[in-house]
Amino acid sequence: MAAPLPIKHWIRLKTIGEGSYGAVSVARNLEDGGLFAVKSATCKDEEFLECLEREIDILKKLDSPFVVRYLGQDRDGEGKVNLFMEYMEGGDLCSLSMRSKGLPEMAIKTYTAAILRGLEYLHEKGIIHCDVKGRNVLLGLSGEVKLADFGAAKMVSSELPAIHAGTLRWMAPEILERREQGTASDIWSLGCTLVEMATGKVPKLPEKFSGISDSGLDFLDKCFMPEPSQRWTASQLLHHPFLASTSSNQILCSPRTVLSESSEFNFPGGLNQNSGILNPNQRIKTFSICQGLDEKQWTETSTTCNGFDENERNKILTSCSDFDEEQTIETLKSHIALEAKQRMKTLISCCGFDQEGWESKDWITVRSSMAGELRALPCP
Repeated sequence: MAAPLPIKHWIRLKTIGEGSYGAVSVARNLEDGGLFAVKSATCKDEEFLECLEREIDILKKLDSPFVVRYLGQDRDGEGKVNLFMEYMEGGDLCSLSMRSKGLPEMAIKTYTAAILRGLEYLHEKGIIHCDVKGRNVLLGLSGEVKLADFGAAKMVSSELPAIHAGTLRWMAPEILERREQGTASDIWSLGCTLVEMATGKVPKLPEKFSGISDSGLDFLDKCFMPEPSQRWTASQLLHHPFLASTSSNQILCSPRTVLSESSEFNFPGGLNQNSGILNPNQRIKTFSICQGLDEKQWTETSTTCNGFDENERNKILTSCSDFDEEQTIETLKSHIALEAKQRMKTLISCCGFDQEGWESKDWITVRSSMAGELRALPCP
């Protein structure tokens, strides 16, 4: 694997989550405009430093389209460490599953196959992830699915004292019993992640799984064998009939995403070239497309919420993931001719999203070199 170019000058944009050792943010490389994720933490003791160094050593060994790429690190004189990682614009699998209140089986198959490709790669290199769960599976905008957060990972051959790591509801029984944690422990966690995808909830075992095919239930049986030696391996599970119709090998590595403030593009309403901030109509267009709504209903200045008939209101409501139906209908009725910013607020609140995030000045315009099209994204 070619060593990544050092990142020397960068700025932090917005916090997007928590990793094993600290906060994760989106950042911008000031030299080339590239976006990346940065995990930052302050080293407080020797044990923490040893864990962090072990994570870095493992990350340097990895080069797979199913594993988030490590881009480097920097440290300051006060003991603060910043780890640079590939930025995945699509968020994590846990959030998608919860927002959708469970995923359709075809999507579950696709994500499961990609996770298994990542685990197969890690296990062949003698690496145990130790914390497989939806929150640690990141998604790209072009269909990429990648394992992330190696803060708990370890080598199979490690001579260090045993560290039983992971997240409780995803932990294999041998970990709870303080027995050896091996690659089979990752397979148990994968089964829990499949349940997480199917239900949109934290997995609870044992549980009767409704809405999963017989083939899927047999797949779970192979993951949940009580004895680790009897559990199927990642390679074996990739050939299970449950995944027969998937093609995870076609998922490509995420392209580098760069700011396109200097690019020419056709985006309605105009764009502030100096700041890269989207105006309300542009945000409405992006949001409505993401939610599968008719963008013209929300971007045309003549749009009136009061003018929607019952079928149109129901179409909007059924396209939203989280909403109070009675309250939303009243909201739509109460506005006759909304300005763009008001329409944006109404649309965002109807869909159960955080208004502050969608109104934030942290919006930036980026271009995906693979997709060849403009993408407008909020910093989550």
